[in-house]
Amino acid sequence: MVLILQREYLMPTFGKKVRQLRKERGWTQKELGEASGLSKPYISRVENDDIGFSFKAATKIAEALDRPLALLLYPDIPTEMIEEADEFLKLFARLPPDRREIAYRAVLAMDNMDNKSSQ
Repeated sequence: MVLILQREYLMPTFGKKVRQLRKERGWTQKELGEASGLSKPYISRVENDDIGFSFKAATKIAEALDRPLALLLYPDIPTEMIEEADEFLKLFARLPPDRREIAYRAVLAMDNMDNKSSQ
């Protein structure tokens, strides 16, 4: 199972954040593609939020831009949480698919418990 980050599960600003960081570096889409090992058309589709993409591709983009993945996925994340969130994402990505599913369901369950207790 490849973890696909679908558009509907991401902040709508993911592509905009990638574009912003790419331009800050003075790179073209082709240069980001080369640095990340992804194609220019793929980068274009990511920046335009026209595509669901793999966790691996998102990680490659973040690494090429020398930015934490958490910052690209969650641009409004509080600064003090970026390092912890990025480490969580890296740990999650290293899990085998069956354990990734278990971890995902555990986090959802904890979130549901928190939401119910705050009502």
